[in-house]
Amino acid sequence: MCWSLGAACVAAGLGLPWRAARVNEAEVVPVVEKVRLRPALVRLPAGSFLMGSPEGEEYAQKEEQPQRLVEVPAFSLCQTEVTQGQYAAVMGTNPSNCKYGCEDELPVQNVSWRDAVAYLNKLTALESEALLALGEAALTACYEGSGKDVAWVEGCTGYRLPTEAEWEYAARAGTTTRWSFGDEEADLGEFAWYNGNAEGEVHTVGTKKVNPWGLSDMHGNVWEWVWDAYDSYKSGKVVN
Repeated sequence: MCWSLGAACVAAGLGLPWRAARVNEAEVVPVVEKVRLRPALVRLPAGSFLMGSPEGEEYAQKEEQPQRLVEVPAFSLCQTEVTQGQYAAVMGTNPSNCKYGCEDELPVQNVSWRDAVAYLNKLTALESEALLALGEAALTACYEGSGKDVAWVEGCTGYRLPTEAEWEYAARAGTTTRWSFGDEEADLGEFAWYNGNAEGEVHTVGTKKVNPWGLSDMHGNVWEWVWDAYDSYKSGKVVN
């Protein structure tokens, strides 16, 4: 699971081609000293990129095409996937299937989209309490409603899921190569836990090389939720 902070994750298909344009450098935002319920955040610059897969790409799927230029405002994203320990500290339970691994530093898994929304609102509330105790302003929740009737509160300052466009923009990290680390599939094991090296288990977050913006596990390890519902590019609406 990944999530972002403030106003404005498709999980990485290991063969998904990456194409991008116009970027700046990312900036790591330190964790508030007394707030340790989440990973550190990375502040990503505004920019534009070609979302989707180009025609003729070997591993491209039809629903990833056609490519289109998308503008993305600046936003912040988790430096790592949310761990089981962090999820349990907020929600009081660890839903992960221990068949794939259960330890505090492993990424949380077996979490539904609605579980993710509930987690983000509760994280916002708990961090707000800590910030108020430090004399800082509270955060505002990004979701209201429940079940099938969840709405994104525009202008919120708390935690939320990234849009699909934001997630892909972060995963590409300003690169124009097939993966964020280049075009060579032989290098994949240095950057990702995948079916060639994971041995059917999830692995400790942040143990592989980061992408150019300092984000971990954007290729591989566990699937990550985004705000958008699934749809093909030809019929789906483009949002930032």
